[in-house]
Amino acid sequence: MYDLEIIKRSHHILCRPNNNHARMMIDRFSTTLIKYSLSMVGGETVRIKDKVYATRNVTKQEYRFHYNLLDKFLNHCHSLKINIKEDPPELGLSADFPIFEKWKLRDDQEEYYNYAIENPKLWEQPNRILTCQPGAGKSFIMMKSIAEYGRRTILFMRPGFVKNFVREMIDTFDIDISEIIFVAGIEELNDLISRAINNDIFEKIIIISNKTYYFYISSYLELEPSIFAARYNCHPDNFFKLLDVGYRLIDEVHLDFHFNHRLDLFTNISKSLSSSATLVHGGDEFMKKIQEVTYPQRDRFKQHKFNKYVDVIAQFYNLEHPNRVRTKNHGKGFYSHNVYENYILKDKKRTDNYLSLIKESIEISYIKNYKEGKRCLIFCSGADTGTVLQEKIAKIYPNFKVGRYIATFKDPESVYQESDIIISTLGSCGTAKTIPNLSTVILTIAVDSESANLQGFGR
Repeated sequence: MYDLEIIKRSHHILCRPNNNHARMMIDRFSTTLIKYSLSMVGGETVRIKDKVYATRNVTKQEYRFHYNLLDKFLNHCHSLKINIKEDPPELGLSADFPIFEKWKLRDDQEEYYNYAIENPKLWEQPNRILTCQPGAGKSFIMMKSIAEYGRRTILFMRPGFVKNFVREMIDTFDIDISEIIFVAGIEELNDLISRAINNDIFEKIIIISNKTYYFYISSYLELEPSIFAARYNCHPDNFFKLLDVGYRLIDEVHLDFHFNHRLDLFTNISKSLSSSATLVHGGDEFMKKIQEVTYPQRDRFKQHKFNKYVDVIAQFYNLEHPNRVRTKNHGKGFYSHNVYENYILKDKKRTDNYLSLIKESIEISYIKNYKEGKRCLIFCSGADTGTVLQEKIAKIYPNFKVGRYIATFKDPESVYQESDIIISTLGSCGTAKTIPNLSTVILTIAVDSESANLQGFGR
């Protein structure tokens, strides 16, 4: 009898140990894939387990690792008697995605597109990722690759990004909106599964909320098999096959990276493409290692020429009483810009001085060289700060349309599409939002995230 059974799939390996020794070896390997974070407990900074970039089900009979770890895993378990089987992916249902004649690739997009349409090598290259600068037109390139591959396509993304993405697809593809379905919530997911079982799916593009799917696979891992089977009519390993999809897309893959990695641990599909302008680790050596596992440098798109079209200016200011400034929440030892903004807003003089600083930025970078139709985006940290800034800046510039677009308040998308000066947050408008005729971005936040800075830069 074998100590360990391994099933190879397109994006992961499924491991089933047959004895405690094999299980112990697997658990030991898994410890190298644990992400720790620092937290304040009782006034002290302690190291706690944050995320695990591998999975184990509740019965401890099934472990999953990324396919790119196969060689390393086999080397770790070299003393075990192992049986390896292959489970090749399905190609998926053929589908036609005609593109309107008005859409053509720009010359600078050809190399991106050629990379995107290159088909992966099974058992060698599970993932491809389009890493190119913000504003390069990744969405169109992804859509053109859908048309070229010609298979029913599944996308996973944040619900807040769906409306804009669907709008772009309808503007690109000559298809009816009824041929696209968005699934959010377990009830809708179960309905989709039931339709698939009854062979009643006609949509060409299936978009699933990443939160919904994360809950689905987490339920599979955490619930007893009989309880999971009573709630869902489909085992996660059969999901892609049941839907008859052949192409998986993830946009802005740097967001919710743990989910996107876990998604690979439940993916068996003939082709996948992810995109991100900001897949950076920010100096975190652990995340550098995990990103290299999921998207090895050898498989990433290499942009040969960076299109420089933005001037960056740093603006500094002094505080009259720096020792009095509040920048940390009670009981937490980490800087919070929300706390800092609230400190400013509690005093009229501080608020007026802060507003004068922002007004100076607007004057220098936007008003001074204003051209009709050009627009300005101002990022703040807190939702309340956004409200205050919108009200005060609107009074300063009555001849400009000043709008607030903050997700917390469910502000309509027409705000950032139509306003001359837009007040927003990085969480609301920092990623996956296209703002036409944007000429100026003012970032009032000291952001230490390399990814967030690059995304703001690319609006």
